[in-house]
Amino acid sequence: MKHEIDAEYRFCTFEVGGQSYGINILAVREIHPDLDITTAPGAPAYVDGLINLRGQIVTILDTAAILGKGKSFVTQDSRLVILRNNAELDAKGIEGIETANDVVGFRVDRVTDVVSVHGNEVRSAPATLDGDDDAALVTGVIARGDDLVRVLDPTLLLDLRPEAV
Repeated sequence: MKHEIDAEYRFCTFEVGGQSYGINILAVREIHPDLDITTAPGAPAYVDGLINLRGQIVTILDTAAILGKGKSFVTQDSRLVILRNNAELDAKGIEGIETANDVVGFRVDRVTDVVSVHGNEVRSAPATLDGDDDAALVTGVIARGDDLVRVLDPTLLLDLRPEAV
């Protein structure tokens, strides 16, 4: 996703495997604290399972597995980041973001903040990330004090080809 220099962006930031990540807040439907996930036998390793979210079945993905950080464990700080589906994005007139046709959620270690930045604060992902397991999924980097937030594109996160996982 390309960021316009003069535009303002808001990111939901979270931690996975000790690393800070952010995703455009417009793609996020809600942050859900209920981690009562029903396993899906035979599902790929990056699929945590399913939840019933107010009568809607939602597939939950293990963000750590997708980002190449191995299988993560649920803690009291873990949360589910539920994404809007494409129909919801279209209905709200949100352009430039794609997710999935179904509602999907990601389990993260901890949700940390919502940050607002100008487009010029979202730097291109440095080439030094190329050796990192998550490099193909990181579209930019935001400096927040001493921390670097890796910006993730939901379209890339949901591109679950074996080589991307």
